[in-house]
Amino acid sequence: MLLGSIAIFVFLALLMYLTRKINWYSFGSPKGEIQSS
Repeated sequence: MLLGSIAIFVFLALLMYLTRKINWYSFGSPKGEIQSS
């Protein structure tokens, strides 16, 4: 169980690291109407 929790944590950390340069807000508005302050 502990190993599974660590595996999930590592997977999420790696996922966030690999997708850190992606602007997720741009998917909702193709024209860039939504601006995050």
